[in-house]
Amino acid sequence: MTRDQIIEVVRGNLSQDGLDFFTLLDFTDSIQDGYNLAVGYSECIEGYGTIDFVSELTYYDFSTLLTNYLRPLAIFNNNTNRWLEATSLKELQKIDYKWETVHGEPIMFWPINFKYVALFPRPSTATGNMTIFYKKVADTLTGGTTPEIPDECVDVLEQYVTSDMLDQLEEYNKSTRYFKEMQETLEGLKKLVNKRLLPDIILRLRDQNDLD
Repeated sequence: MTRDQIIEVVRGNLSQDGLDFFTLLDFTDSIQDGYNLAVGYSECIEGYGTIDFVSELTYYDFSTLLTNYLRPLAIFNNNTNRWLEATSLKELQKIDYKWETVHGEPIMFWPINFKYVALFPRPSTATGNMTIFYKKVADTLTGGTTPEIPDECVDVLEQYVTSDMLDQLEEYNKSTRYFKEMQETLEGLKKLVNKRLLPDIILRLRDQNDLD
């Protein structure tokens, strides 16, 4: 369902009790909040992007280089046709306490936070690029946009918005019923996403985007 179709379902839920007093903006704000919550909690959206290597650069701000970036899943060095190994600061310091200055083709990456990723070693003269497979945050929904939530769990948005609207009207008993349904659907969504295997995610993204 699109965003506007979900809003119509919510209007129907409210109209049953004569409680449809809200504007379109009220609904769009609420459904966006629900979408942000569902995607952030379940991490149900994946994507990929290509970034050029930069000479003498160790730390890359993926949040500015990749659309709706949340965190990395895997990184592929297109120069060497090899996957980079995820590591930690502790492991990098074991390799070389001056690891930030070591030169060469990147073979490891350290996810520092929700912005920065460090590569090891760093290229002295950069050529080529890397492909990053990553988890995404929710984008902004428009009227005809279909939320990127599995079909079996898309009811989570209807449940969230209906609960939100009823709560604003101080219809707390009715709001609580939809809220509990939303929580159950949200947990089901998270479990569904957790069953996805990384190789399957990568193959799906490659197939969807004709990625070589």
